[in-house]
Amino acid sequence: MKLPDHGLALPSLALAALLGLGAGPARAQASFWIDADGGAEIALRLDRLGKAGETRAHTNAFAEIEADLVVTSSTGLGLVGAFRLEQRDRATIGRSQVLRDETAYVDQLYLTYTARPLALAAGKIHPRFGFAWDAGPGLFGSEFGERYEIAEQIGGGIDISLPDLFGLPPEWGTSSIRAEIFQADRSFLSAGLFNHRYQVEDPETGRLSYRARLRRSAGGPGNTPGLSSTVLSLAGQGMTLPLGSLDYTFGMSHRRAGNDAREAGLDATERGVVAGLAWAFRPVPDLRVVPVVEAVRLKNVDGFQGRSRDFLMAGLALEWGPFALSYTEGRQWDEEDGGKVRSAQRTAGLDIALEELLPPQGIFPGLTMQIGWRQLEEGSVTANDFGAALVFGYRF
Repeated sequence: MKLPDHGLALPSLALAALLGLGAGPARAQASFWIDADGGAEIALRLDRLGKAGETRAHTNAFAEIEADLVVTSSTGLGLVGAFRLEQRDRATIGRSQVLRDETAYVDQLYLTYTARPLALAAGKIHPRFGFAWDAGPGLFGSEFGERYEIAEQIGGGIDISLPDLFGLPPEWGTSSIRAEIFQADRSFLSAGLFNHRYQVEDPETGRLSYRARLRRSAGGPGNTPGLSSTVLSLAGQGMTLPLGSLDYTFGMSHRRAGNDAREAGLDATERGVVAGLAWAFRPVPDLRVVPVVEAVRLKNVDGFQGRSRDFLMAGLALEWGPFALSYTEGRQWDEEDGGKVRSAQRTAGLDIALEELLPPQGIFPGLTMQIGWRQLEEGSVTANDFGAALVFGYRF
């Protein structure tokens, strides 16, 4: 979830932010300095989940917190951290609940070294593969992109800033090439506070239980003993066009198969390609229009030979003063052994920046109300969900 007035920013290891942070006039005279930037976003949310097949309609009330910290210094060394509190994955049982199964964990935590045009990172990283999981507008708009998001990996990366490398003017934005190598996080950083995070199903009884940390036995792409998975990406933000500005992303991923695929004798490297565009422009002074589109192709999905999966997501946001209307549509196609299955998600949302409406302005920084609708199609089953959230954001 993100505040609507944050704009469209390409999600990353925060290396772009690090490349943009330098010594100001006061710091330039100091022999040593340390700077810290961070913030938090707190959301109180209520979802009414509609009937889906044999699962009855129910209500879910929960909280979400996202916090981040970026530390830089005159030595070029830095630290980036991102921390989350949210509901853990759980089976859909059609029972209403309030603040159940909440867990807190470390989403990213890594060291950086910046020497323009290069920036290096090592630790628990978030490989840059696509951006719809962050740029999708509205309450439910980013959820479709989370189906192919690559998160919580142990490894490192190198980022090359193209404007710094070639001396490009500010109109080119913050484009960069990035290469990352990693494996799934099975360290203590994968553990959750308050509740265990990783769902395990007993093969004999079907009963679900939870483990504190991810294990190799869970399988999955990239869940391997070494740094055997990679992402290579080219992405940019804020490129000036004759009308508005452009954000873009292009990436290729390779993730080795985990134990589940090897034990089945079907192991193969998962290969993915993603391309996305977001164009922000103002047809009239008071109206900001932001269309977003992203496409993904995965082969040997989850490390299983012969499986393929395609995604296509398109969205549109209309921002007028403190109000933002949005609509998104996502399609997913799965193919295995000649059979094809299609699923879809549609969302609509209204975001209201209460910070701008409640006097005196500025006394409630980042206060936003979000209202949303989501329709899910899985085979012949369709469900309509409604949600509302009150979001408070603060930065220092």
